[in-house]
Parts: sequence; structure tokens; C-alpha cells
Amino acid sequence: MIAPDLEELIEKLDEKIRILLKKSTNQSKKPINQVILELLNPDENEKKKLREMYPSLFLTPSDKDRLQELIANNELYKQHIRFKDLYTSEDEQKLLRELSSKIHNSLPDEDKRRFTVSDVYSTLKYIPIMNLGVIEIASQNKARDFKKYMKEHIGFFLGNQELAVRVLKNHYLKKGETLYNGELRRFIEDTQKELVEIGANKNGKSGKSLAELVTKELEERVDYSHKLYQRSRELKLFFHQTNRIYETVENGARRVLCADATGAGKTIIAATTKFLLDEKRKKKGKAIVFAPGQTMDSVWSQASMSSYAANLNLEERIQNQKVATISTYSDFKKIDDDTDFIVINYDKFGLDRDYKNNRYWRRTIELCDEVDMAVFDEAHTLKNPSKNAPRAFAEIIEKTKDKRALLLTATPCPNRLRDIGYILYMLNPQDKRFAKYKDTPFVYNLDTSAIRDVMLKGQWFMFSKEAVERIFGLPSIHKPKDSSELVYLQMNDQEAQEYFKIWRPSGSVGQKLYPLRKVLMNNKIRQIESIARKFANENQQAIIYTSLKKGIVKPIQAELEKVYGHGRVAIIDGDIHNFKRKVGLAKKFQQGDYKAIVCTGVMGEGIDLSCGNKRVDLVITEPCITPREYLQLIGRPHRPGQREDVYVHVLSSKSKYLETLMRAEIAALEEEYNVKFRRNWQPTTIDIDRFNITEAKQRIFEEAIRRALPLPKDMAKLMDIDDSQNSQTNSRAHSSTVSLDDFKKLAKEKEKNNFFGKNVNRCSNLKGQKYNPNVLAPLVIDYGNKESWKYSTAAESNRVAVNLIKELEKANKIRYSSIADLGSGPACLARLLKEENLEKKVDCIDGMEKMIELGRRFCKEEDVENVKFYKRKMWDTKFKSRKYNIVTCLNALHYNDQEKDRDIEKILIEANRILKKDGYFIVGLIPSNKTDLKHDITNLSEAIGRYGFDVRYNNIIQVKGLNEKTGKKEYSKVPIIVAKKINNSSEITGDIIPIYYPLHYVSTGGGRRITIFDEKEERRRRKRELVGKEYITHNGQSLTSEVKKWA
Repeated sequence: MIAPDLEELIEKLDEKIRILLKKSTNQSKKPINQVILELLNPDENEKKKLREMYPSLFLTPSDKDRLQELIANNELYKQHIRFKDLYTSEDEQKLLRELSSKIHNSLPDEDKRRFTVSDVYSTLKYIPIMNLGVIEIASQNKARDFKKYMKEHIGFFLGNQELAVRVLKNHYLKKGETLYNGELRRFIEDTQKELVEIGANKNGKSGKSLAELVTKELEERVDYSHKLYQRSRELKLFFHQTNRIYETVENGARRVLCADATGAGKTIIAATTKFLLDEKRKKKGKAIVFAPGQTMDSVWSQASMSSYAANLNLEERIQNQKVATISTYSDFKKIDDDTDFIVINYDKFGLDRDYKNNRYWRRTIELCDEVDMAVFDEAHTLKNPSKNAPRAFAEIIEKTKDKRALLLTATPCPNRLRDIGYILYMLNPQDKRFAKYKDTPFVYNLDTSAIRDVMLKGQWFMFSKEAVERIFGLPSIHKPKDSSELVYLQMNDQEAQEYFKIWRPSGSVGQKLYPLRKVLMNNKIRQIESIARKFANENQQAIIYTSLKKGIVKPIQAELEKVYGHGRVAIIDGDIHNFKRKVGLAKKFQQGDYKAIVCTGVMGEGIDLSCGNKRVDLVITEPCITPREYLQLIGRPHRPGQREDVYVHVLSSKSKYLETLMRAEIAALEEEYNVKFRRNWQPTTIDIDRFNITEAKQRIFEEAIRRALPLPKDMAKLMDIDDSQNSQTNSRAHSSTVSLDDFKKLAKEKEKNNFFGKNVNRCSNLKGQKYNPNVLAPLVIDYGNKESWKYSTAAESNRVAVNLIKELEKANKIRYSSIADLGSGPACLARLLKEENLEKKVDCIDGMEKMIELGRRFCKEEDVENVKFYKRKMWDTKFKSRKYNIVTCLNALHYNDQEKDRDIEKILIEANRILKKDGYFIVGLIPSNKTDLKHDITNLSEAIGRYGFDVRYNNIIQVKGLNEKTGKKEYSKVPIIVAKKINNSSEITGDIIPIYYPLHYVSTGGGRRITIFDEKEERRRRKRELVGKEYITHNGQSLTSEVKKWA
């Protein structure tokens, strides 16, 4: 991987030079930095300047490894990572420059001379954070006990006052926004006491304390809120509303997103902001409002704006606000000098293929010069930059980028994570970083801090559904907490067979999803009457939602009329185009003229289905696949105006008979293809998949995205799932669905991946990161933790080898003086031999410089002598022939290729070459506590036998021991091969031998993942506290008895 600072340099070069550079790198196989230096051929002065600008040019792979290790273990860096979720990008750049100098000063003298401050800065900027567990732990602790968190880290915050003020202000504002106006004075007093308690009353660089600065910020907002509260008539504004208004009217915020939950009063925030800006300027300005058709005639009507303006006791000339609603092109004639609000539907801009031919767009572009403010209601509507409306709006946004803008939406991430990109652009159209999202999809992992940055800068406000419930005194809402609380409907055998016939593995999974949903919907329609009867009464209203319309809506209505009576069940679906008619049906429902209403996705925003003193039962006929859909649905009845509880029933179909059919089919396919199917497969319907997808999306957004954590590939894909019928992404996330291709791929992968091969590059499944010689590899970190390594699988393989060497010496009455350890890691075998007082001459061979460095250091610390280290390939040790009594290869063979280059066989030949006649070759594979091996190790032992060895033992050796903490006996099984050299062998012969992993791993890498930051994983590993005490063969013999038979 090229360091990003070199990427910047290469980007600046002429296209021809870049092509030459790429060609030279490919031909020479040299690192990119070396090629650049050779081409530039700088003198000493030029080198000095280049090193300051592009440190990566002068850092070798081993330099980078060393520097990254030093930084990763530096306490200052660990503290930096701990607070990373509190920084904006600008904060981080500033802090990194300060941190670079501090870390450089703390380096050992030798490293301080070796590296410059620029080297440290470059590495700090781009060091791969191998596990972000510390951020999660810190964030969880902060949420759990903020006072404790601040007390522990007050030194950091006092030293970074500007950042601290923002963190504290945001924390206390979030807390205060859930309070009523009458509680805010007491809130300020309590905040002042708490700030003193955490130590924020000490003066900083500004000459003022954090407590003073934060209190001042809060008091200004509370005073402003009280003024607005006192001047309001009937409609009193809450603190969360006045805080957003304050930011725009008084604090100079130009472009703000109100991502407050449904029912939080976002419209009145926008309207009041416009009125107060007019009052401040002492003249009225124009605001252009873009809104969905269903909200134009309701929330943005003349009556609504007049009501909001009258509520504030404004001067008469400001209070009279005129609204022009653009429903047809001729409505533009309504606009004159006295017009204050121009309200237009988003849909008008998508009417023509070429938006520049759209007359609504052309007239709106002209109007943009006249307006002072733009409001984008339901801003998520512009989520896809490739569609007509968003492309048309890009020029509208450019024309209004210097004007105030308010974006309103309860769901900034409506369906897919990429949808947020256009909102980021709308908030910062002048920022090059965000401007590209006007026509380019947002890829979260390429800019993880984008969302966090706009939040921390005060552009992105959020007020949760729970906060809305508290502040508006909404009644309880009863909804499923997890999949166990869904309403499960039993399928009959005919429905189960119909579902199974479509589900059976063949064709595209994506194309099956819609037919499968139809089968499940028919099952639900059959039982909707009995569901409705359970809660139907005079003081109750029912809403039944389905995202499918054709052949679904009318049958549901017919079933419900059996319960509520003919003509008492209304429908709002895509066949009703007139918004006023939808509102009229909704009002009749609220009044009780209709007892139930069947609706589809077109109901959407702007329809109020609250029913006052009547209980509302919301029946969702299939789990929603996006959080937005679910939140919007709940927000229709559960909003201000609803006084009785709301009950949410999410339907899901299931069948024991269907599960039996599915299991039998999977078992048959596993047998046919000789594979094991994916572990997460469950014999359920796609209803459960849909529920789990939505839950996971919400969790990812809350736990990762808001803290700017990188998303693993599977999570990133999950965030892009919607209801597209042919979506392959969809099929991957529906864990209950199966494709025949899945089994074909597994069979092919088994044939390929079960070879010892894919070496360190394939260790990602267990290590969390692909091997890269230029970065601190996960294996190095794992082996570098001496305490936890003692209990690892690699240590068990080495301990078995140590005990075998002891038994071989006893049986043969010979002291083996020289050992070659292939793939030695940090001298694992040599150090364990020292522990057992069996010090011997051990030559350690490993391909990773980092392992060699660790080995030297550990041997020095543990006084291990007679050890030499060689950075070489295991199949090319360059040692003299017939030099060693014993050659070992422990927990290392699987990092070499067999499928392509037959490297395993080359290693066997090399082991034979360097062994003395009658010497022993000991191979230890990956241990497990499984009862049986997934594959036997016959092929590997046959391969060893092919190359001049007589295999004496090829099975497991069971390691037994006592867990020191639990007192329980535990065990692990180590696959071991012991072979004696009987002939010389120098060439690969015969056909390739497929050599399989003995355990159920697709890829391996020693023990499970441990990284420098993964405290939780380290604690989990240490629970075992088991070191092998007793060694038993596969047939129950002691190691002593077994070795005596064949030594």
C-alpha cells in the first residue's frame, strides 16, 4: 500500500510521469518510494526538503514497522485514540502536529536519531488502527458515567480548552433539551456544580476556566429560550427548538440540519427562524421552501404560517407573511414583492429527462437570486445524485450556497448509507470535501469522519424519538424489542410447500425475494381478521400497513370489514393522487368514521393519524427493511395529539414443517457437494431476516457511524440494502435464503482454500487484517504479547514439540544438540526449551523482520543463549546440508502455498536436506478443542513420506491441564507428525499433493485475534489460564510409551 502522502505527490505529477513510475515499479519489483528516489536522484539539500514534505520516501518497510510499533505502544498515542471520537478533522490535524513532537521526544535515543518529527507525523496520520475497541470502550464509559469519565481525563481537556468547551457544551445541551423551560434555571445551577466537581473550574490558556466558558454558552441559550417562551402565545417553544433557532439567528450558523424525530416540531423551527431573521433585519425577506406534495397544503399552508407568525407577537409588518404555493406552472404568477414563502414540490423538478428543459427549474433558478433563505423539508428526498431531481437541485443549491439554509428530516439516512452524501453536500456546498457528493455517491469508509464532523461543528442536530415522547408527554408505545416479540403466524402445509418451492436453491436469490414476500402476505391476509378481533373495540382504531399493493390491499380491507363493518375501513394507497383526499380520509379516521385504515408507503410524511383518547393498534404486515420506514410508520399515530397508548404489532410467518423441509434440503446439498453450509443460516422465513437487517442498520448507525469508526465490508454492504427485487446485496443479507451457487462456490473454495496456501494473506478471518510487510502485522502483535501467548494455540504446538524432543532423547539415549526451527516466530521453541532446562543450539528461521526483532529482544530478556536468527524463506534456508539433529515447523506450515507453487513440498525437501541421517522432522499443526479433526492429515504425512522420510507418528496429541481459575480440567488437541530421515531427497516429484487444513478453518493464523487495543479479547483469552501439564496420544497412551515404540 502506498502511503497517502506519496499518493498526493504522485497525483501532482504529469500523467506521462505517473505511467512511467507505475511501469518502473512493476518491472523492478522495487518499493514505490525507492523508485521515486531513483528517478528524482536528489542531492543532500533536496533530500532534506523532500523528507520534510514526503517522509514516506525515506522510510523502509522495516523503518515503518519499527515506528508504527513505537507509536502504537506509546501512552500519548493511546490517549489520542481514546478521544478520537471527539475530534473534528481540523482538531485532529492540529493535535497530531503537537503529538508528533511529544512522541518524538519520548522515543529511545537510538530511534530519536533514526526518525524525524516529520516521520512521526506522517506515520501518525496514516497508521492503520488495527482495532478500535478502545474508542468503543471509552464511548460506552462516557455514556454510562460522564462525571467519572471527565474526572479521569480532565488533564487532557484542560490542555485542549476549545475542544473541551465544545464537548461539554454539546453534552449539557443534549441533556438540557429534554427539560421544560421551567427546569432550565435549575439545570444551569446543577451544571455549574458538576463542572466544579469534575475539576473544570481551573483556568486555562484563555485565562478563564472551562466551567465559566461552558456556563456562559449555556446561559446565553437558556436566556434566549426564556425570551421566546415569554413572547409566545399559545404555541410554546421547547428548548430543543429554541436552541436550533439560536444557532441560526444569533450564532451565525448558515446551513443547519434538523434531524429531529417525527413530531419534534421541525416546521415551526424553520418558520420561526425566518420570522426572527426578518425581525432582526427589520425587513421581510423571501424564503423558498422545497417540500413533498403531501406537506405543501398542510404544514406549509397560508393558515399554518399565519398561525406560527401570530404566535410570536411580531410587529404587524413582519407578522403578515404571504405564502405562494406552486402547484401548477401558472401559480408562479402569485409571486410578487410581498410574497414571503414560495412553496414548491420536489416532484416538479423530475418531470423532464433533461432538467434544463424543465420550466419549473428554470423559473426557480431565477427566483434563487431574490430569496434570502432556503428550506428543504424532508431533505432526504434528494438522496440519489444520479436521479433527475437531485441533479436539478445541485444548481439550485449552488445558487443559494451563500444564503441561509435549513434542512429538515427525521431520517437523514433513509435507506442506504450512501444517501447521506447529498445532505453533506447541501450543508457544505462550498467545501471541496463535500461538494463532490452532488454527483458522486458517498462511500462512508473513504471519509468516516464526515458525518461526525458536521455533528461536532453544530450543523447536524438530532432529537430522539424518546426525547420527543418525554418532552411532549406522549403516551407509551408498545413495540417489539427483539425478534422474540414479533407476532408469529403459523403457515399451513400448503403455504409452507409453496414457500419452499420458491425458496429451493436454484436461480437468483434476489429475484426470489418478491415472490417469497407474496406467499407470506397471503398467509397474513388469511389471518388478519383473527388478529384484528383481538383488539377491536369502540375505543380503539387500527392502522394496517403493507409495502406491497397489488393483490394485497383490497383483500386486507375485505377481511377487516368482517370485523369493523362494511364501509368502516379506508384505503390510502398509490391510486389516490390527490393529497387533500388523503388528508380527508385521515381526518375521518381520526374522528372515528373509519375504524381502520389500510395504507401503503405513499402515506409517508405529512399524514397525521393520531387519535386523541383512543388506543391505536398499528399492524405492520411484514418487518420493515429500513429504519426510516419503521420510524415514519410509528410517527404517524405516535405524535403530539395522541393521548392513549399505541401498540405496534409486527407480523411474521413461520412453520415447523417448512423448517423441516429446509433442513432436509440443506443436508442433502451438503452431502452432494461435500461441504458445510454457512454457520449463520437459519431455517426461517425472510420476515426474520428483514427484522434483523433493520435492527442491525440502526445499531451500526448509533454505535459506529456517529463515532466515525470504519465499517467492515459486510456491515457497509448491509447499510445499502433496500427492497430492490433483484438486489444481490439483498440476497447476501437474507441469511435464510439459499442459492445453488452458494454450494458450488463452497465446493470450489474447499478444493482451493483447504490447500495449505493463501499463506499470511489469508489470515484475515482470524486476525482482522491482511498481511502487509509495510505495516504492523496482526501476527506480530499476537506473538508480541508474551503473557497471552502462553495460552495460545501456537504455544501448545511448541510445548508438544519440546516434550517430544525430551522423550526422543530418553528413548534414543542421545542428546540432540542442534535444532533448526522453521517459521520460528519470536524464538518460540528456543524460549520454551530454556523453560524446561533443555537449552540447545537453535537456529531460528522466519520470513518477517518483526518476528526476528521480537525474538532477539525476548531472548535477551529471558537470558536464552545459543540462539541465532535468520530472515529467510523456509524452503531456502541457505544452511549446510546434513547439519541438524532435529528440524521443527510448528504452527507455521499453513502460511505457505501449496496450490500454485507447491511451497509445502519445497519445505519438506529443504528439511530433508539440512537434517542429518536419522534426524527427526517434527511438524505441529493448528490445535483445537474439537472432538474430531475436520480432515485427517494423511495427505501431509504421505507428502512427507514421498521426500525421504519415514513417518513414525501422524495423529493428534491431547494436551491436558487444569484451569487455575475454575479448577476444571480442560484440553486441546494438537495434530502432530514426527518423521525420521532415511534417504536424501532433492526434487519435487509426481503430481501435486492437495494438503488440507486439519480443522474447520477456511484460513488460519495461530490463535484468535489479539491486538494492542483489544482489551476485551485479552480478558477473554486469559480466562482459560491453562498451560499443558499432561500429553496423551490419540489412542490414550502416554507420550513416553508412544515414543518408545518407534524412536
